[in-house]
Amino acid sequence: MRKQRIQERSLIGMLITLGVVYGDIGTSPLYVMNALINDAGQLKNATPDYVIGSVSLIFWTLMLITTVKYVLIALRADNHHEGGIFALYALVRHRAKWLIFVALIGGAALLADGTLTPAVTVTSAVEGLKGLPKLGAFSQYPWLVPLTVTVILLVLFMIQGFGTAVVGRSFGPMMLLWFTVIGIFGLINISQAPVILKAFSPVYAVQVLFNPANKMGIFILGSVFLATTGAEALYSDMGHVGKANIDATWPFVYTTLILNYLGQGAWMLTHYQDAAQALITGSYTLVDEAVGLKFLPRMIIKHPSNVRSQIYIGAINWLLCLVTLGIVWLFQTSAHMEAAYGLASGFT
Repeated sequence: MRKQRIQERSLIGMLITLGVVYGDIGTSPLYVMNALINDAGQLKNATPDYVIGSVSLIFWTLMLITTVKYVLIALRADNHHEGGIFALYALVRHRAKWLIFVALIGGAALLADGTLTPAVTVTSAVEGLKGLPKLGAFSQYPWLVPLTVTVILLVLFMIQGFGTAVVGRSFGPMMLLWFTVIGIFGLINISQAPVILKAFSPVYAVQVLFNPANKMGIFILGSVFLATTGAEALYSDMGHVGKANIDATWPFVYTTLILNYLGQGAWMLTHYQDAAQALITGSYTLVDEAVGLKFLPRMIIKHPSNVRSQIYIGAINWLLCLVTLGIVWLFQTSAHMEAAYGLASGFT
């Protein structure tokens, strides 16, 4: 009975969905615009045409990849209420066995994304503390950021064993507050430079690819794709929270994300001349499906709650943890992680 209810739309189900599914794509605003500024060289090089075009690319990328690809199409291709690339392959393997190669590449990219996402998200958030006068130690001691990130990530991976429901109920209210706040601040900034609303036109998205201010050319899409990181969680975590709850929450999440990106773009338009978290749980689903298809050897799979679709695989959890911590200490800063992150996101 409990398994059936988790597939139905409910307020608690939507709250859990906010806490589990949207953690990654919801925190993308922490670093996407910063990556685009780095692509321009520095803030003063981010001309109005560049900013409007970049935000337009973000808007249409989220629309096409997340809304159309995942919400409108992929969520309808479930395998007994389960999602994920191997669940999709299980539906079509009898007609096109060669797709196994595509599935394996996609699965590998998802696991890579599952390690890069927590690393770059938490690192970006901690790096923001450098701007606070009373926390100047983060600037004086370079090792303090990766050390702080390590502690946060260890806690994050330790609580995974409690299951999706517990994690979702814990983080759901925080994510609801997060999306509400970033949406409101986005609206406030938009009012300062309403011209940013031109970004809704796809014309600006195409123009920026050939704009002289865009030194990266088409490779700017590597930074733009960062806005979609975690989008695959909408499909891979479908068995954990139910597609009805994803359908119900995505419009709210998408609206607040776009408002925030527009707001950040508006802020850049008014300042460019100045002188100066779901992929972890999705990885469990991916591995569980791979075991079922005999792509991987059997592993100990636990069900933290009496909902069968909510699973926890300790070996995968701590493998992801080790790789994620390795990425943090190898790259040190979020800027150094962004190129690899955008590549993995593009594949997924």
